[in-house]
Amino acid sequence: LKRYDESIRYFEKLSQNPKNKSPHLAQFYIGRILLEQAGEQPSAKVVAKVEAAFKRAIKTKPGFVDAYLALLFLKSLFEEFRYPWQAFKL
Repeated sequence: LKRYDESIRYFEKLSQNPKNKSPHLAQFYIGRILLEQAGEQPSAKVVAKVEAAFKRAIKTKPGFVDAYLALLFLKSLFEEFRYPWQAFKL
């Protein structure tokens, strides 16, 4: 059973909880869930949301390598499906 919306709400709430010592992970998982929910050819709008979630994870924890790798994966999606990829700042 895949309950994407419920999972996203859970991680959004978790990312805002001041007692959470790893809010970067919550943001990272939001991006991962959105990407999985979108399927094999996500729209540019979905990819922008995923990118934003990964960037929030990096902003929260600048050394979080998994989020950087996820952004590189997104870039490869844009190139593979010929989405207009704009340069992004890490």
